[in-house]
Amino acid sequence: MALRNALRDVGLYRVLPGYEGTGAITISCFIVADDREARVLTAGVGQSVYGLATVRTLRALGYAVVATDIEVDAALIPFSDRHADLVVGPYPADLPPYDERLPPAGRRAIRSRLLSAYEAALRAFDPRRPVGGQR
Repeated sequence: MALRNALRDVGLYRVLPGYEGTGAITISCFIVADDREARVLTAGVGQSVYGLATVRTLRALGYAVVATDIEVDAALIPFSDRHADLVVGPYPADLPPYDERLPPAGRRAIRSRLLSAYEAALRAFDPRRPVGGQR
């Protein structure tokens, strides 16, 4: 589901330098100070598990991390001031736009092509921890 959402939102990232032409495939994340803060914020956004990675580690793996806002109906959501996106990479220029005009089989083919790179970026946040569990 995360990859579907990322592909749906690719065009929003055409404002990023270097991604003007195709947009970027991203992973949504939040900036936290420690594990306790991660648990509180994760519960506050309605999730039950989280993973941690430092910006330094993500950058060492070759990913950009950019601060971004999340708006719903032109209003910032709670914790938007802590939101960032990990840029997995550009949307491939040789692929058609990932939108409702593309048949389901075409969208599946795109997700299949991009899944391994997306999963590799997600693995940077392993291991996943339950919000209510101990470390």
